[in-house]
Amino acid sequence: MPKEIEFKLHIPVAAGRRLADRPWLHAMMYKPAERHRLVSVYFDTPEFALRQRGITLRVRHDGKKRLQTIKADTALGPFGRQEWEEEISGDEPDLGRARHTALDGRLDLKTLKHELTAVFATDVNRTAFPLRCDGSELELAIDHGHVRTNRRREPISEVEIELKKGNPSGVVTIARRIARNLPVSYGSKSKAERGYALSAEEKGKAVFASATNLQPGISVGDAFRLIGFSCLNHLAANQEAV
Repeated sequence: MPKEIEFKLHIPVAAGRRLADRPWLHAMMYKPAERHRLVSVYFDTPEFALRQRGITLRVRHDGKKRLQTIKADTALGPFGRQEWEEEISGDEPDLGRARHTALDGRLDLKTLKHELTAVFATDVNRTAFPLRCDGSELELAIDHGHVRTNRRREPISEVEIELKKGNPSGVVTIARRIARNLPVSYGSKSKAERGYALSAEEKGKAVFASATNLQPGISVGDAFRLIGFSCLNHLAANQEAV
């Protein structure tokens, strides 16, 4: 099953620049950092049918390349999602490439094709550092930019730590090291969640707890961890409302 494991931190712009210059960060790199301007357009129906099913669909512009990404919330833990990504030829979603993904089976793809519309977009300048830590390969990305709808705009300044290969403990090690040295905070909302909140005029409103998906046979320790992170996400998601 394709999956993404990622941890997010909010960081002030000036602190993000300081992080990019940290000697310990450069000592962990196994190849040079890459810089990209990434414009990602998120698509849904006018009634947010994908959002209601825990699915996101985006087309990312990276230079001349177009990448279609489908993500789905699952029981992979607080930082895990299913993810399907491949290159397409145009700026609009190619639902012919959506078979055997989270979209296939949950929605009628022929009907969905005629209802999809661009809901919001993110425009960020990303510096990506490929790291090795605790025997794992990671990507630490510093993003500065904004999320926008037709009428609204909100700044983005964050760090994403994504597991590429190995054990997730490396993600935790890097996050702790950043938090010890720089003014960061836990990022409970993805860029997609922020975009949806902006589109639906939900910014500053109370966020209710989501269901905690505990699979049969899960250990007591894993269940406790999932419940604990569910509570943390509920708390952090209400920071703006408070």
